[in-house]
Amino acid sequence: MGTPLKIRTGKVSRVEQQKKDPDRVSIYIDDKFWVGISLNQFAEVGLRAGDQIDQARAEEILAIVDFDRALNYAYRRLSMGMISESILRQRLSERGHGKVVSEKVVQRCAELQILNDAYLAEMIVEGARADHRGRSWVARRLREKGISDFLAEAALEAGFSSDIDDPAGPVEAALENWLGERQLDRRDQQRWISRLVRRGFDPGLSREAVSARAISEQAEEELHGIDEAREFIRRRYRQIDSSNYQKVVAALLRRHFLPEIAREAVRLEQVAAQKRD
Repeated sequence: MGTPLKIRTGKVSRVEQQKKDPDRVSIYIDDKFWVGISLNQFAEVGLRAGDQIDQARAEEILAIVDFDRALNYAYRRLSMGMISESILRQRLSERGHGKVVSEKVVQRCAELQILNDAYLAEMIVEGARADHRGRSWVARRLREKGISDFLAEAALEAGFSSDIDDPAGPVEAALENWLGERQLDRRDQQRWISRLVRRGFDPGLSREAVSARAISEQAEEELHGIDEAREFIRRRYRQIDSSNYQKVVAALLRRHFLPEIAREAVRLEQVAAQKRD
């Protein structure tokens, strides 16, 4: 925030343009630096060398300096990227500016159209849709960015209006963007459903879109067949009997082997164990 503002009384000994920032001046009282202020705000203060500063005048000047600092911070922050009004208020508060000054700064920035929550909400929705994000993810993002419920809902309604006639379209488009024409086996399906849900798409629509890309059971068996299941069993279990039969089958199912493959692999491993014994 810079040097804390302190009341100082006395005679203005000089006013100098700052070397590092020609758009600002430094005010000295009795040959000691007091405060810095922008040229625009200095014109409002109306000080000259030789002026006498009493308590009331000092408080008046510091109020203008406080606003000047807050406004300059807002300009710098907004030049880095748009933020919402509530986030700007929060940042100003963290820097020690009061509510009155913060509101004046927000109003000035809004008048200059460098602070515009409605436009920011539209940009967030537009960017999220281009990045294949679902509505619930975007809604969370808008809340995180400090957009009001009213503006957030308006932006969501406008941005997702095309989904009314084809609600599954965006989910399918996301999968096509990531996978092309690739189909998914059982092991991949849950992972892609989870990814879609994390990105804000409806769970039911996500399952349907992923299921539409499922490979056939024959292809599944060829891809993840009995030999692979048996290899998994041999790595994990020393023996299989009635006490752990269901446990082994369940472990294979969790790894998305087909039920018939899981049961047959366990049976064959039991037979093989009996022969070894």
